[in-house]
Amino acid sequence: MEKNKISRIELAREIRKLFVKNRNIQEYSKIDDNFLVDYYFNRYDERNNKSGMKIDENNFNLKIFEEDFKNHLSNEKKLLEEEGVDTSEITKIVSAFSHSYSENSILEELPFEKDLRIFPNIKTLYLLYTDQTESKFLEYKESSKYRDKIEIEGILIENSIEMLYKEIVKLIQDGKISKNNTVLDTTLGFKEIGIVFYRISVEKQIKSINWRETMLPNYKPVDDNKNEFIKGKGQGPRMSLVTKLNLMKEPLEESNRIYRKINENILKVNCKAVSDLYEVVGIDDLRFFYEEIGKLFNFFKMLEYNEDIENFYSDLNEALKKIFKYKFLSENISRLREYVKYLARVIYRVESDYIDIKWLKFSNNIFGITENEIKKEKDEKIEIGAVGKKLDDDEIKKIRESDKSLKNIDFNSNKNDEDENDQGLEKNIDMVDYFLYLLLKQAIFEKISNYHLKSILEEYYEEEMIQEIIGVRDSVDISEDEKIKLIKNILFEEFTEEYELEELEIPDLADKNVGLLKYKGGILDIPFEDEGKLEILKINFKEEYFIRKRDKRQEFDISKVENRIKLNKKIEIKMKLEEILDKNNKDEINFPFKISEKSDIVEIQNGKIVTKSDRKTKVKNIFFNNSDSIINVPIVELFKNIEKNKFEISKKDLEYKFGIKDQKVTKVKDIIFGINQIIRRKIEEKYPKKDDIEDFIIYENGLKINLKYR
Repeated sequence: MEKNKISRIELAREIRKLFVKNRNIQEYSKIDDNFLVDYYFNRYDERNNKSGMKIDENNFNLKIFEEDFKNHLSNEKKLLEEEGVDTSEITKIVSAFSHSYSENSILEELPFEKDLRIFPNIKTLYLLYTDQTESKFLEYKESSKYRDKIEIEGILIENSIEMLYKEIVKLIQDGKISKNNTVLDTTLGFKEIGIVFYRISVEKQIKSINWRETMLPNYKPVDDNKNEFIKGKGQGPRMSLVTKLNLMKEPLEESNRIYRKINENILKVNCKAVSDLYEVVGIDDLRFFYEEIGKLFNFFKMLEYNEDIENFYSDLNEALKKIFKYKFLSENISRLREYVKYLARVIYRVESDYIDIKWLKFSNNIFGITENEIKKEKDEKIEIGAVGKKLDDDEIKKIRESDKSLKNIDFNSNKNDEDENDQGLEKNIDMVDYFLYLLLKQAIFEKISNYHLKSILEEYYEEEMIQEIIGVRDSVDISEDEKIKLIKNILFEEFTEEYELEELEIPDLADKNVGLLKYKGGILDIPFEDEGKLEILKINFKEEYFIRKRDKRQEFDISKVENRIKLNKKIEIKMKLEEILDKNNKDEINFPFKISEKSDIVEIQNGKIVTKSDRKTKVKNIFFNNSDSIINVPIVELFKNIEKNKFEISKKDLEYKFGIKDQKVTKVKDIIFGINQIIRRKIEEKYPKKDDIEDFIIYENGLKINLKYR
């Protein structure tokens, strides 16, 4: 046969090879060679509108194909879940409409129909169509085999990036889709759709997927000979059995980089930077909020207010008016509510005849803030009927447990309880003191020099108090949150009810799903959600050890007297060995049988009894002091990649870049086990009620971070 020709058997072999390479499956030994070739050309002839051989829908080989394809999709679903996607949470799909292929077989389903087999709880399928495909879409909507199972909604679009972008954003703004319940399928449609979907993934963190198909070369029969073929130009037909589902990581990584910056600046209370970054990702309501707050909460801007402090509170009052009038997304209203409530409480309490907050309608405001939430302690006690009463410790504990906002109330104080009917919200915060507290708080966030602080404080406070404040601010042994509490104590001498505003927890404003995982200098920061609040777990691996569990096993040959004596001494129960064996033969005892606190009989076989005990060995500093330093390199690199929002090291890199293979893999796994054990122990210590703590680092053909903790 000529060099550029291929036989029917060779072509069948090429098809099998394609399946095995791209699917990692069995070699279709049950499927006939002739069927493989006929299926290939049947698809080819359909694509070229030729009348090719028609494969009967009940064909045995076709049924095998279809069953295997279902298994293939199940495997693709598993791989997607290993990438960190919870397929059960996805209820919406957005895709472009196409009606190019036949629906007679599962092999020829449209990409968005394959999605329905990956995500089991889909409720709505949004399909983008144009004027040219409108009739086809309406026909599909009426005839689709999925029409009774899900809602199919069409969106008429123009071939304009901006118009298409607005249509998708409108779905988000209307609350129809979100990053938590939606995927974008980019497989079909013109290039503008791919551009818009990429942009949406970056800005809104909605995951994008696509289906990639591997093509065979374009073989053609030689004349009318159906047993010889020649390779032509271009690609051959689609082969559905080798389609692979791909999670587009690039837009998510780009999004993570932006949101990491957003979170970092939120934690620094750098509102201007946060506003600019939200503008980049197109979240207008959060951009607006931080822009308004940033006009006030900026150290050097606040220095200007120091000339006339009342103007600060007046401008804050005006900013709040704008914020309450703005149309926020519901998800962002819930995120900002505590921040807004805190600012409203400040305005409500400040002692000034010039500032009035009567504009706030408690019966109807977008944040649902009630009058009770911002009124003073005395009124909270009146509300629960605790004014003028002597409550015992159990009663106080019960009240506080029922409402966490009452945790700081002094129920045994009669201060300001003279008039039980006085529900007035008295302005009782000293304007200057509280402004200086806010200014110092901002200085800590922005790491302002002591020179600037002293120049401000010396106008109001004695040198001794200034030095005390500076000392707290410069301390390296306490957190920023603790510094702020100590400074508040210094300024106000004690936590009086006048100043006991419920403080805002700044980290709660950060995005809990992204950008908070950090590693630097051997210290790993892991975000962890506890009762709805975001906590950061810090682990310094240089100071940690892990406990390696080893099994101590002993075998006793009961045919030997000396072994029988040893075993009988080991058994700390009244039954002798013979009695245990007898009860085992009569099914009166189950194995493993407990013979001591640290041992079990684990096996009776061929006249031998095997005992097993657990021995725990503390291994100190294995991560940083491992003698075989090459083993540590990939772990360190993996942690470094966290800063770049990359969470994997491939098996190829392990083998060629780091030289990790064969027996060294076992050592890598040992260190991974140790790191996971340390992290699990730290989480259990801090959050003892947490269950099902998963491994932080996973080894599966390479290393990767469990995205649950990202």
